[in-house]
Amino acid sequence: MFGFCGSRKASERGRRAAMERNSVIIGLSRAMVVVEAGESGGTWNAGLATLDAGKPLFVAVYEGMEATTPGNTRLLERGARGLARSRRTGRANLKPVKDAVAATPAAVAAEAQPALL
Repeated sequence: MFGFCGSRKASERGRRAAMERNSVIIGLSRAMVVVEAGESGGTWNAGLATLDAGKPLFVAVYEGMEATTPGNTRLLERGARGLARSRRTGRANLKPVKDAVAATPAAVAAEAQPALL
């Protein structure tokens, strides 16, 4: 499992709920992907929390991102791994994420996890 964090404006109550949800997602995930992070807010904090937890963090890298998503650059400077487009397909190259997920042991064995339904 890997988590995904994006950015969207929310009310204060919504931001608190998102921060709590992000903590759960990080705890359950083997890796996280950040597409857009400012230098503050939930996505930025989720990125920092992922790094603090010692889990692989992948951050989208694209032309002009410093101007629009400065948090991406800051997370890369703090140890996140860049996630770029494949030169061959033009799509996000998710192979490094898949490799990180495969190499990271699950916190709880699948057979010990409760059924979702």
